[in-house]
Amino acid sequence: MLKKILVLGIGNTICGDDGAGIQAVRSLKKELDKALNKTVDIKEMEEANINILELLEGYKKLIIVDSICTKKAKAGAIRKLSPLTFKEENQPYSSHQIGFNRVMDMAKTFKMDVPEEIIIYAMEIRKISFFKNGLSLTARKSLPGLVELIKKEVLVNN
Repeated sequence: MLKKILVLGIGNTICGDDGAGIQAVRSLKKELDKALNKTVDIKEMEEANINILELLEGYKKLIIVDSICTKKAKAGAIRKLSPLTFKEENQPYSSHQIGFNRVMDMAKTFKMDVPEEIIIYAMEIRKISFFKNGLSLTARKSLPGLVELIKKEVLVNN
């Protein structure tokens, strides 16, 4: 039996606040009830590239947790987005290698069984700091709120 929800943390933990998505799902994993293990998978990915397709197959819902650098909000702000947000925007806000919408278009072309519902929780960051372990004070303060939002999203379906 396939699990119905995938929570996917994306980021790079050696690039400062870019690792916020990874840190959030690690915290979430510690907090979620073990009973949810049958319906929720929590995974991490350092780079959002074509390999993401393998992870997505068979899930009904996908919750992506990542950082975003738009300069449209204060650092630490949490945004709930949809993939459509990124179709409308022309600038690459993520540091990862391939756009998510392009990956999803490929999945449709290959007639893959990918999630029907996709939600993105993104923490606004100021910059990506290469070769810096750990989150800034601002990101650390926002992390519990991000984890709570994801928890609520998961619990709505269980």
